[in-house]
Amino acid sequence: FAVIGKPQDDDVLLICEGWSTGASLYESTGHPVIVAVDAGNLTPVAEVWRILAPKAKMIIMGDNDVHGKGQIEARKAALACGGKYQIPQTPGMDWNDVLTFGGV
Repeated sequence: FAVIGKPQDDDVLLICEGWSTGASLYESTGHPVIVAVDAGNLTPVAEVWRILAPKAKMIIMGDNDVHGKGQIEARKAALACGGKYQIPQTPGMDWNDVLTFGGV
């Protein structure tokens, strides 16, 4: 994983799959972002960051994959860390798409 910003224990901490999504989220929200690099890595990353930042409000920013993997992995990660998850409304989009192109 990779970190964008400087996470503190009481922060809102966003966790996403990819670099471009992480950069767009950080630029748009100012919240620290943890880039998991892969949907299957969301849960392990969320579990580690729950230990590192036990008071953080964790939000998994999942992809709305047509095949469903992004949504499934985002839900699993949110459950694993006691956080929440958000998925873009439009199938096939991630948060970089939403923030860059205004898709909803």
